[in-house]
Amino acid sequence: MPRAFKLANASTTIDEITAAQSKLNDLQNKARELAASVGKDIIVRFRRSGFSDDTSEVILSLGVESTDLAEGWRYVRTRDAVEPVRGAKGDAAREALAALTIPVLQPGAIVAGTGMPQVFMHPGRLYRTQWMHHDGALYALLPDEDTTFRNDPITGDWEEIRLSELHAADEARMDAGNAAAPA
Repeated sequence: MPRAFKLANASTTIDEITAAQSKLNDLQNKARELAASVGKDIIVRFRRSGFSDDTSEVILSLGVESTDLAEGWRYVRTRDAVEPVRGAKGDAAREALAALTIPVLQPGAIVAGTGMPQVFMHPGRLYRTQWMHHDGALYALLPDEDTTFRNDPITGDWEEIRLSELHAADEARMDAGNAAAPA
């Protein structure tokens, strides 16, 4: 049976998460713009650091191998990546990639900083903590009871709540989002 947790009075943490998510959204938009300038069928991939939710690297790859690439770029088959060519011809491409600065502080790390681990292991499975925020509180949904593995403990001011309370908060969050959306 999944477990639900709530961190009340988390407005400051939610503001930090919102700001961090905005920076990640900007990174994604810039990476997609760069990919479009490199070639027609370029795919942007965001590599994660270990088991966390944090983005650690931006990788450009080909959607179709016959794509013509902009000057200064090449396809490296062994890494399935589009990278700058070596030498002076690739200087502009290297600068464009370097401009895709990955934010240091990311939403998953902020949630982990409140005492809620990002990952839980079970026999043969790995779960990421699912979380959301609504009405000044942060909510987390975890898998079954932690009886098999010695996962990181839940610390801080998190309190276990009934699943029905989590679902009610999620419905209220979605209703508020639908009411705010333009008709």
